[in-house]
Amino acid sequence: MGTAATGTGSPGHPPIRVGVVEESELVTLGVDGMLRRHADRAALTAPRGYRSLEIDVLLCDPVGRAVDLEGYLDEVCAATTARVLAFTWTTDAATARRAVAAGAHGWLSKTSSSGDLVAAVEAVHRGEQVAATAALLGPPGPSRTGTTRPS
Repeated sequence: MGTAATGTGSPGHPPIRVGVVEESELVTLGVDGMLRRHADRAALTAPRGYRSLEIDVLLCDPVGRAVDLEGYLDEVCAATTARVLAFTWTTDAATARRAVAAGAHGWLSKTSSSGDLVAAVEAVHRGEQVAATAALLGPPGPSRTGTTRPS
């Protein structure tokens, strides 16, 4: 699973380098446009690949693939040093928990705002697990507040 972390997205540091894997042009260009609104914090640097070492956080949609969710995430996580954030239309809590258990550092809906996307990228980059809502990752625990928790 990915551990690379170079960009920080904080003042005085380069933006977090984001990649998108196996997505349509519509989604890829949409992510690019969303990140451009926060270019000082995160930038799409590898629009369609994940094998590059030049990525800090990788967005992927593990739902609806030819292989099961766990198999897909195993493949993606093994092929990149980046932290993986599942970015999908699916909002099912059980599926989100399966994705995190399979190696994703978080789960975010494609309906999220650009601010929420960048905040999730930053949290995942810091090593936190992220979910669109805290309920997606399970019952609140003593170490969790809000929608992120350390991984």
